[in-house]
Amino acid sequence: MHMASGNWQNRFCNTSPETVLKTVFGRDSFRGLQAQAIACLMEGHNLLLLMPTGGGKSLCYQIPALCRRGMGLVISPLTALMDDQAASLNHLGIRAVALHSGLTEDDLATAQEEIVSGRIDILYLSPEKLLAPRTLSWLRQCHLSIIAIDEAHCISSWGHEFRPDYRRLSLLQEYFPDVPRIALTATADHKTCDDIRNILAIPKKFTLRSICYRGNIDLKIINEKIHTSQLISVLSDFKNMTGIIYCKNRARTARIAHDLKLKNLPALAYHAGLSPLEKRVALLRFRSGEALIIVATIAFGMGIDRPDIRFIIHLDMPPSPEAYYQQTGRAGRDGKKASALLFYKKNDIKHAAYGIQISRLSENEKNKAMYRLAAMQKIAETSSCRTQTLLHYLGEDFPHPCGHCDNCTFLKKIYHKIKRLMHFSIYSVSADDFTSDLLTDNEPFFEILRQWRADEAREQEVPAHVIFSDHELRLIVSAAPRSLTELKQIRGVEPSRLSRYGRALTALITSDKMA
Repeated sequence: MHMASGNWQNRFCNTSPETVLKTVFGRDSFRGLQAQAIACLMEGHNLLLLMPTGGGKSLCYQIPALCRRGMGLVISPLTALMDDQAASLNHLGIRAVALHSGLTEDDLATAQEEIVSGRIDILYLSPEKLLAPRTLSWLRQCHLSIIAIDEAHCISSWGHEFRPDYRRLSLLQEYFPDVPRIALTATADHKTCDDIRNILAIPKKFTLRSICYRGNIDLKIINEKIHTSQLISVLSDFKNMTGIIYCKNRARTARIAHDLKLKNLPALAYHAGLSPLEKRVALLRFRSGEALIIVATIAFGMGIDRPDIRFIIHLDMPPSPEAYYQQTGRAGRDGKKASALLFYKKNDIKHAAYGIQISRLSENEKNKAMYRLAAMQKIAETSSCRTQTLLHYLGEDFPHPCGHCDNCTFLKKIYHKIKRLMHFSIYSVSADDFTSDLLTDNEPFFEILRQWRADEAREQEVPAHVIFSDHELRLIVSAAPRSLTELKQIRGVEPSRLSRYGRALTALITSDKMA
């Protein structure tokens, strides 16, 4: 028995969102702000929804698209994302189609016929495709239930991923004035939100913002320049796990991926310079569930949806806190623990600032870019809770330290060491007995040794790592050797280094500075 086309498209109109959630999507209850967002659209209001990556944004427009009369229109910037979501919906018995430049003329004509005749539940379009006069012409013949604008931060010239075609979506108010609109994004500061609301005619009172805090992602900044051997050492903590390593350019992406492959690590490069076939193969492998290390530029960005990503590593400074938040948020979508590591040196800021100044951006755009870069520098250099600093920039009042970023973890270690020292001091044990314990993983003492190394390097006019690498200094901090005999047991302290630096190091370790 075949259902008439109009009846097919409107078959859920007399069904509650809660019933559709259970019968179509197989879920028992809404979470977070989903119920509020859906109710707002069902009542015909325009809405701005800010919800973390992996927070369930898609249901907020898919369910109203089905429960309201007509076809849902979803505007998305990425072909791969549109195809994935359309395929997922079709698998659930929801007729969805994505129109983009990758389709043949015959495929486009067939899809358009189905759309106009009312046999499609949800249509996915890129903003470029939507705004073509021919598309707008036949789309106005359709009855639309809702319009969803995904990755809405692309609308704002203040935002970190501005796309001019997105800004032209102000035409939606003119062409479809009675169709409720929902703008969705995971990352937008107050200025970006203002831009989105102004362009899409969304009243400020219809703004819903989820808590941006991701308690399962541990932020860590490593204050040193990365070398391949060090990267491989870091990756040893994530054996047989999937992760993404972000680099700033194609050349570095390809080189890092090549170096990791030589060490028999399952690495793939992904950047805009790859052929469509190479990109497709990489994405297919990534989506297959295979344990992979993707070494990528930001081309591997929006629409990446794999729940078991365990680590994100930035080898270069992200251009903004929004980009940092969005990229690190690709990890741990299954709710399990994940790590986000950023390798950072002060020179990164200088190089990034220089790149902005010599770019072809307008002065206004340069000022915006410098503002975002300064905010990113604050996150990288703060001694306070990094999570709290990031969320504050994003406009969230997070009242207490997260307890699991690198700064919070360090302070917790110091706290417990002091408690142990105070406990044993009752029994008149010498403080010298605890020097080793207090030095373990202690960043201030590590910085004292780094300063000593810098002085030595300047005096000898040699690179600092020639004296001792950061890793070797950390081994020394951990062992806290109080004699030459103890010092020579540490890996990397060979006889020549012991002879040259041994007495100076042990004198420094036993001095008042390290007490």
